[in-house]
Amino acid sequence: MNGRSNGYLVLYEGAQEPSGYKSYCTACGQRNYRPVADNGNLCGVCRRPARKDYPTTHMRVVTYPGRGVDMDQDYEDWSLDGLRARVRLIQDFDRLADLIVAEAVWMANNCTIEEETYMVEKRRRVMVSGE
Repeated sequence: MNGRSNGYLVLYEGAQEPSGYKSYCTACGQRNYRPVADNGNLCGVCRRPARKDYPTTHMRVVTYPGRGVDMDQDYEDWSLDGLRARVRLIQDFDRLADLIVAEAVWMANNCTIEEETYMVEKRRRVMVSGE
């Protein structure tokens, strides 16, 4: 989504690339750049023996903000299959936009805004005189 209070949807160009993570903790979800064989299955965060290697290369999704799909494209050289695939992508995006609008309308009609008070516990250091 782009914009602020009057935001709009933009279909950005994106890709998947390897994240570099080799293992993860099944107890707390912490990811690790080393496989279990390198330093055992003990998690460095929760200290449980629950680390496992990813069965396949772990991927992450990347987007290129400001680089919309089809920006500066010339369709003259596209194959018919390529054009059909692009039309399907745009139609899927259009359906997604319709679903988002329908969900926002449902929320506006069926939800209320209520105020709640919550406390946030924080630690801080203070200087105390020894006298």
